[in-house]
Amino acid sequence: MKHFIVIIATLLFGFTALFAQNKPAVDWEAYGEQLVNAIGSTNKGVQLSAMRHIIRYGDSLEVVMARYVVMDKFMNEKDQKIRLLALATLATINNPLDIGLLELHYKWEKDPEVKKMLEKVLADKGRLSFTRYQEK
Repeated sequence: MKHFIVIIATLLFGFTALFAQNKPAVDWEAYGEQLVNAIGSTNKGVQLSAMRHIIRYGDSLEVVMARYVVMDKFMNEKDQKIRLLALATLATINNPLDIGLLELHYKWEKDPEVKKMLEKVLADKGRLSFTRYQEK
């Protein structure tokens, strides 16, 4: 009886391991290109979804070309939640020029929630010089 249970368990776990290996590889380059295209879409829902995907999979993606549209969303959007999403996306893309622009923008940010998140992003990126822009 023991041998029968061991054989069943081996077969069961063996098939599980076999099926787990059959997952297709992700083409991160193509996925990144699609996200850059989605960011450039005129559909706001598609843009927001693409930003969420960039945040989630940013370590595996090359989406630097999306930074222009995302920075525009951060600077010009009236909706606070969209601005915070754009800020998180910019932090994930992590382009030094964008981080520098965010550092310069800190002084003029009027929304307290966005400013607080901006401060955290700058601290995380090692751009602690943002404190020189704080009003005294």
